[in-house]
Amino acid sequence: MYKYVAFVWNKQNRQAAHEFKRIVRHLQRASASEWRCVLEQSGLVVYQSGNRRLGPRDHLLYGSRGVVLGSLFYSSDTEVADSIVSDFDDSEARKIVRSGGRLLVSDYWGSYVAFLYDKDRDRHFVFRDPSAALPCFTLKYQDIDLYFSWMPDLAECEDLPMTINWRYVAGHLLHDQLRISETGLNEVREVLAGQCVEHVDGRRTTQFYWDPRTFAQQDSYEDAAEASQTLYTRARACVRTWSSCYRKIIMELSGGLDSAIVLGCLADAPDGVEIICQNIYTPHPDGDERYYARLAAERAGCELLESTRPLSDADIGRALTSPRFASPSPYVLSSSFDDIYSQMARKHGADAYFAGQGGDHLFHEAKVNLIAADYLARHGFGKQFLHAVHTTAFFTKQSFWRVLGEALSADWLGKSVPLYAPLQDNKKFLSPDALLLVQDDYLLHPWLKSAEGVAPAKFRQIRGLVDLQSYYWPAGRAEFADIVYPLLSQPIIELCLRIPTYVLTVGGRDRGLARRAFANDVPPEIIARQTKGSIGSYFTRMLSRNADTIRELLLDGELASAGMIADDEIEARLRTSKLDRGDEFMLILEYISMEAWLRSWRHQRTRAIA
Repeated sequence: MYKYVAFVWNKQNRQAAHEFKRIVRHLQRASASEWRCVLEQSGLVVYQSGNRRLGPRDHLLYGSRGVVLGSLFYSSDTEVADSIVSDFDDSEARKIVRSGGRLLVSDYWGSYVAFLYDKDRDRHFVFRDPSAALPCFTLKYQDIDLYFSWMPDLAECEDLPMTINWRYVAGHLLHDQLRISETGLNEVREVLAGQCVEHVDGRRTTQFYWDPRTFAQQDSYEDAAEASQTLYTRARACVRTWSSCYRKIIMELSGGLDSAIVLGCLADAPDGVEIICQNIYTPHPDGDERYYARLAAERAGCELLESTRPLSDADIGRALTSPRFASPSPYVLSSSFDDIYSQMARKHGADAYFAGQGGDHLFHEAKVNLIAADYLARHGFGKQFLHAVHTTAFFTKQSFWRVLGEALSADWLGKSVPLYAPLQDNKKFLSPDALLLVQDDYLLHPWLKSAEGVAPAKFRQIRGLVDLQSYYWPAGRAEFADIVYPLLSQPIIELCLRIPTYVLTVGGRDRGLARRAFANDVPPEIIARQTKGSIGSYFTRMLSRNADTIRELLLDGELASAGMIADDEIEARLRTSKLDRGDEFMLILEYISMEAWLRSWRHQRTRAIA
């Protein structure tokens, strides 16, 4: 796993320099990782660990002006064989530092965090790329700002005590994909996607260099044919660029549209890159998509490995031994699936796992009535608007009049569906005291604070883009190979933000534009299918099988002792007969994940008091 720890302080502070060395000694003793110093200069020291022969690495700026950690590519809309960036020469390094890192946004893309030093102005910059693929957390210790990607390494340092942020706990239980600067620990914050932190004389300020609303407001691709061709070209270029970083790739082939698109794009992978497809299925029919996975693998001419995950492998107890992260893991109960990919990577010597995550949000799978409102916002009332209403109604399976009413309401009265309206049901499991901790806007990422100038459904898509950042959770299989989601590349994200929702859903179909764009690369059965698989039944059966254990875990656990949960509601939903109804099983999974995370910190030297 590629990891880093960086230290920033005022170079005039000698005590800070002394403390930095002491923290490094603690880190090297407490961590099993081998740390290598990649940059050491005035008030900025960067360590890196887990550098493989292929994949993420450190990109040095000439003259020790900084380092960019991760995978970095030159910006291009076309296929470029030599688009991988090595180190920066003197001229380019000067430009990047002089821009405070902004040049990285316009001229480069990838998965990276940059640490820069502007000697002329005596200031440091820390910038996280717009995709947020490489984690970036920060904490303040005395006069030193630490930046890091892997919390478990620092969790073992006794000089860095942590306390529970109960407001975040409540917010996360309302929305498990919560993405704000706060984390589950009071001492730790997250540098968000596209955000830059500037350090001057011991003070720090933050600003966003990249904001999705900017692209949503730009001139858009109104012509479906042009948009389709551009999406096709850009996606294939990005997938090719990512594949050129590796020699052997495990393609996580679910059988759905998005993973099939990525596999189709891998036809452009450079010579010498080997692709092995992996499909995991569950015993229940809705979790078995081997039929579609086989079609996609056969079309691509790739070997397909099939593995099943029987219910007997589900282990609730294992979730309680998870590493100490800065926030709860949304995938703590999916470790058995993670094991399969880890085994495949070791067996086949794979360098990376590729998957289709992100396609639902970027290509617009969501069935929202406000798509017609987007057309009205751009083109006004007219015959074509009524056609847009009709198409949206066909897509969402709602009445023409309901869609029309919502479109007019959003346009004339400035009203739209609240961003987190579906989360109101989640409140029933939280205690009244816990709900008081979370104000209405606490759940909102800074990108979602204002929708000015952004069409309603497009703004909902931006909310989905925020949620996508949770997909980059450092799962256990990352120890053996890199996790890459090629569709979540900055060039693809920016393009999809500029394509109106009514073009993305052309023909009244979810991901309609993507289906057109990749019709020649994906089996027609997958292009045409109207359903998608689910592992929901696997988890509902797992919960039913472990109902007594879960009841004890939640009603006598950390959440209960802190007064965070509504005991009666939890008790009622934990009856076996209730666990397989609707989506309430997802809420139970979230509470188990939170309980597991809280228990992982239970033995920390300094404990939180609710």
